[in-house]
Amino acid sequence: MLLTLKKTIFYITLFTIFVLTLNPIGDGINTTISPNLANKTTLQTYPQHTTIENGTLSGYVTDTVQKPIADALIRVNYHGTYQEAYSNETGYYLVTNIPICYCLKNCTCTKTGYKNNSIFLAIDETTTHNFQLYPNEPYPVFEPLTPNGLNGWYITKVNVSFAYDPINVSEIWYDYTGWQLYTEKFLVDEQCGITINWYWIDQYGTQSPLSEFNLKIDYTPPYVKLGYESVNSHPLSGKDMILTADVWDNCGGGVDYVEFYLNDVLQFTDDAAPYEWIMTIPPSSCTLKVVAYDTAGNMGYDILNGTDIETKSQINQRLIPQQSSELETYQYTFNRR
Repeated sequence: MLLTLKKTIFYITLFTIFVLTLNPIGDGINTTISPNLANKTTLQTYPQHTTIENGTLSGYVTDTVQKPIADALIRVNYHGTYQEAYSNETGYYLVTNIPICYCLKNCTCTKTGYKNNSIFLAIDETTTHNFQLYPNEPYPVFEPLTPNGLNGWYITKVNVSFAYDPINVSEIWYDYTGWQLYTEKFLVDEQCGITINWYWIDQYGTQSPLSEFNLKIDYTPPYVKLGYESVNSHPLSGKDMILTADVWDNCGGGVDYVEFYLNDVLQFTDDAAPYEWIMTIPPSSCTLKVVAYDTAGNMGYDILNGTDIETKSQINQRLIPQQSSELETYQYTFNRR
């Protein structure tokens, strides 16, 4: 019995020595035997760790109400160095040439006026991460983000919210139709120039100075009324007419310009009151249209069918040339304005 046990231990020891000879412990090498050779044993070695610098990190940077933050610095730190990129106007960023390895990378997002944000990430070829930055102090955010009309005007109602750090800010108060505690975004539907005052209180109870923001809102098209006066009537060429546009704008921005159309073809543009145009209406059926634009970009119009026009016996002599040659000259002058 004892002899059998000794023989077993002896053979186990020989087998262990044989295996260790083929694959020594701690050499850091993976070893495989090629199956393609019948009478030879060929060893192929591969390194256990490979570093490839084709990793990327991309995503968006926003504030606490999802407003894109431009020019934020995103930096990926690794092995004593880093790669970095800046976010664009949509908040999008892309950091490239990051090594792919087993270590976690310290990824940071910074911008002046905001608290830093950092996270450890494992980077591969298409890693994504969105950063949210908390502002040092609250500020209003508008929806749409920027005026969607012309000359700084909004031509829609505007939603207002506040971006803030809930740890540092206890309350925000605003004055629109009376002072109210801010709890969620609110709609500003009043038109023309609006000023809204607001302030905030920090976690220690300290109140900030009073602030304000201004909005210019005009979503009402200008009022337009097309008028006319008949000068002469020609059986072949038609009627010589003075077309007038009575235009009124809802807000103080005023009228920008007025266009006159014949059969939906632009004939004349006038950018100063009184808005007038002298033209000849053909004897066949036609459509007259006047279109007015205010400084915010709103458009109003009025349409008149040529068959509904009647010749007036009393006309404004100040606007009517006395001879046909003068009428042609007067019409040409209007068309060149």
